[in-house]
Amino acid sequence: MNIYPFFSLQFFAYFSLFLFSAYISFYLPGALILSRKKLGLGLGLLLSFCLGIALWGFQGYIFGFLHTRFLTYVYLGTVIFLAYKYKLFSFTVFSDSLKWIKKNPLIVLLVLVGILVQYSSVIGSGLLYKEGVRFFGVNRADGIMHIAFIQSMTHYFPPIEPGSYGHLITNYHFWSDMMISDLVRVWRLPISHTFFQYLPPLISSLTALAGYLVVRKLGFSKSAGIWSIFFLFFAGDATFALGLIFLKKLTFMTPALDNGASIFLNMPNALARLLFLSGIISLKFWLEERARVFWGIVTILIFASLVGVKVYYGIFVILGLGLVISLSILNWLIRNNKSHGLKVRVHKTFEEQKYLALFGILLCVISALIFIPANKSAGGVGWYPLEWSKIFLGADVLNWQGWFLRMQVYEAAHNSKAIIFYDALAILITLFCVHGTRLLGLLPSREIYRKLGREIVIFLIPGLIIFHVLGLFTLQASGGLNVFNFFVVATVVMSILSGMLLDNYSLSLKKPFITIFLLILIILTVPRVAYEVVGNIQALMDPKNNSFLVTNAELSAFKMIREVTPQNYIIQSHPNNAQDTITPYVAFFSDRLSFLTGTQLQETHNQPLSARENKLKDIFTSKDPVSFFGQARAAGINILYLKKDKEEELIFNPDTRLFTKLYENKEVVVYRINIYL
Repeated sequence: MNIYPFFSLQFFAYFSLFLFSAYISFYLPGALILSRKKLGLGLGLLLSFCLGIALWGFQGYIFGFLHTRFLTYVYLGTVIFLAYKYKLFSFTVFSDSLKWIKKNPLIVLLVLVGILVQYSSVIGSGLLYKEGVRFFGVNRADGIMHIAFIQSMTHYFPPIEPGSYGHLITNYHFWSDMMISDLVRVWRLPISHTFFQYLPPLISSLTALAGYLVVRKLGFSKSAGIWSIFFLFFAGDATFALGLIFLKKLTFMTPALDNGASIFLNMPNALARLLFLSGIISLKFWLEERARVFWGIVTILIFASLVGVKVYYGIFVILGLGLVISLSILNWLIRNNKSHGLKVRVHKTFEEQKYLALFGILLCVISALIFIPANKSAGGVGWYPLEWSKIFLGADVLNWQGWFLRMQVYEAAHNSKAIIFYDALAILITLFCVHGTRLLGLLPSREIYRKLGREIVIFLIPGLIIFHVLGLFTLQASGGLNVFNFFVVATVVMSILSGMLLDNYSLSLKKPFITIFLLILIILTVPRVAYEVVGNIQALMDPKNNSFLVTNAELSAFKMIREVTPQNYIIQSHPNNAQDTITPYVAFFSDRLSFLTGTQLQETHNQPLSARENKLKDIFTSKDPVSFFGQARAAGINILYLKKDKEEELIFNPDTRLFTKLYENKEVVVYRINIYL
């Protein structure tokens, strides 16, 4: 396991290797397919990377399930051979990029600041410090879970839950972790640095390019593209503004569902957002050249991969593309060949629209093959009206008790008009809390719809409405309030629509009123992001109070376990190890699967844990070594990892012939449960 300090030769050497691996594994496959299309520098770079990322996911998924993962090397070898044959190994893309950068300093400055903003949430996690390895903020839980998933997938496929050996990773979109695991497996990259430090700047840069180019491709100006980048990188919620009204104070202690500074706290969302935006560009090409198969295949590959990366984006594109295809076929059937009978009209419609229909079916089939095996027990959503609204209006956020009291009175009196009014008010407050200035994206504009065209409007707007309804009125059977992800997807659409609404608007002394409006807009947009960035910096400055530390003593114990025990050994920490109960850090650092750890996060994935929890409780409440030994062996546990803490003491003395002490230092003791007595 390779973990280094940020300012070390090894760290930057592996970073160089990562960039090379991304070029070979992501860019070249996409560039090979798109090489005959005259896309220009920006579109060619973006779509090559994004198509290549999608292909990387498909090869990993297919080869993994076929138990032929060695074919990844064949895949890359073929890519390198073809790239050499067709002379794609050219550095002109980099020199041309430098020329473009020199011509567009404002965009470059905006993107660089945006990258630093997004980077602030992850840059300090998973690095080696003087005292050990630290993880900050949400990375103390979700971040460790992801790197444990990545590590598990380098060894096992279908992917095994690292905190519950024998259970597959289910009810969770694991494709982003799978893509990283294949990169780590093939190129021998350090997992922690690839996830926390290497990948985020690449995704941020490509997302900025995607946000700019999708707006430009849809017919809007350069300034609209810049505004879209601004909203994608710097926009956050506006609960702070309502806090001034309701609480008479500026507060940010509210749920931050989505903002520019928190995007990499959810890597699947960050990667899906990039693929989603690039897929819209590919869709636009397809709609312009519908008779051709090429862009249909590219679009379906990018969109279908979203189901595995972040299923909410997958649902959005299936819904949107389904509507586009259905209405296009229906429109052709109604408007054309009116003089013929229904049978002839249906036949001619099929002949004309067959590729559109075929690719729609193909998207559904591929999406089902990705989604169903891992998510068949996810449970879907149930009808729970305004749960997120009640959180924002509740005592811990805006504390508007009057809303709850009035609703009780009106519901008791069956006053439908008052109930509808106060529900609508709650919805408006929720949308303002969640989206802030991105609510501009909901303002109707005939000019925007005209430029977008009927099909893109059909693709974006119904999904935008439906996703808000789902976020406001449902809860997930697996994950509960995780329906906030419906808001998150909608926010991406609203970011680009907000940029479009500000088409041709820019700061200028010649237009004082417009400039004042735009300055107010900026001031209302960035406070949440600024607050998050300051918090991230403060955490890095005071790590002892703001991070989870895996100490050097623990790292020494984990190194010993990796060196002297077989890969298939099952490790178990004490149930009172609070951090391991949240997320499987012992499994990650020991590079061994656990019997049961990380239960809190597993429960959000609807994993069946009750039997194991009861069994683990019985094992660790055993009062004699023989009972403990028998139950632990029956559970398949080989290694005990115990911290020297009163909360983690065994009831009995394990220094018997049933257990062998493998390692001990001032903080940790490690026992092997003997196979032979």
